[in-house]
Amino acid sequence: MKITFVLTGSGHKPVGGFKVVYEYANRLSEMGEQVTVVHPAWVRKDEPFFDRLKRSIRYVQRAADKSYLPGKWFPVDSAVHLIWAPNLSARFIPDSDIVIATGAPTAEWVNSYGPEKGKKFYLLQHYETWDSIGRVRLDATYSMPLEKIAISRWLCDIAKEKGSEAIYIPNGLEQQKFFVEKSLDSRDSQQGIMLYHPLPEKGTDIGIRACEIVKERHPDFKLQMFGVYGRPTNLPGWITYEKSPSVSLLRAMYNASSFVVAPSTTEGWGLVPCEGMQCGCVLVATNAGGHREFAVHNDTALLSPVQDATALARNIEEVMKNDELRKRLSSSGLRHVKKFSWEKSAGELHSVFLEAYKNV
Repeated sequence: MKITFVLTGSGHKPVGGFKVVYEYANRLSEMGEQVTVVHPAWVRKDEPFFDRLKRSIRYVQRAADKSYLPGKWFPVDSAVHLIWAPNLSARFIPDSDIVIATGAPTAEWVNSYGPEKGKKFYLLQHYETWDSIGRVRLDATYSMPLEKIAISRWLCDIAKEKGSEAIYIPNGLEQQKFFVEKSLDSRDSQQGIMLYHPLPEKGTDIGIRACEIVKERHPDFKLQMFGVYGRPTNLPGWITYEKSPSVSLLRAMYNASSFVVAPSTTEGWGLVPCEGMQCGCVLVATNAGGHREFAVHNDTALLSPVQDATALARNIEEVMKNDELRKRLSSSGLRHVKKFSWEKSAGELHSVFLEAYKNV
């Protein structure tokens, strides 16, 4: 089969949704399929003129220096064809058997393609209320004649609310990259780790506020943060920060921490919390929809209401001071996330595509 994934932009920075697509691309290619991933310089159909002009200049620059490629942050198999396109007009999309939208703006484009581009799918990775296309157009993408695949049951429920059905295929996890290297007993019980992301939906400000509450009560509390961006200027000095850590360094950072804090107000899945759990961290998270794929309160994690810094801080304190709880949640969480594998998820996706291919 010829399979084409349509992304929302350049792959130069680590993005969870892109990582999922690249994983699938690699594994489908290993199964013998011809896989293409298209990266557009601009994705919005109604891109303002001056924004489009700036992106046109960036398109030329990235085409010349190949900076649209994921590079070191994700090794894409050489058999996977990576395309850098000005936009997602049909003329830039190869004829295929299967074509997959991977975000709401791409769904609008994929819906407009002719049958030569392939059977149309829509990979639901989040309910993208923050996206610039707006809520009305976002909801309209759920009604488009695209076969939906959702990475979480929460997104299946959203699709159903919008009058559509979605096939549930959870994300896999990289069990070979993230694992326990240091026993929980040998870690500092007051050491936590958290992702920094400027997107409001990631809840970074809430997470920091919760951690500041904990710091006031427990002066020995330490927080390690990381992200693809430089250290924020307003980050409290007591918080340590690492920009774009390598996989080995990130794994070491997780293994030095007793818990991972996940403060998102909304989440499609949540790869960072899972990575932490794979490394033995206790998950202290908000009750965001995507977190519930792997977080069960008082079983595999401690959950609190979204946007409630006080409740989040209380759960962090509980994990810090209760050795028995910390060990139980760590062990249970570790067992639970081992159920998610890319081999299984890619196999399920491949089966869905094969069935669609046979019925064309």
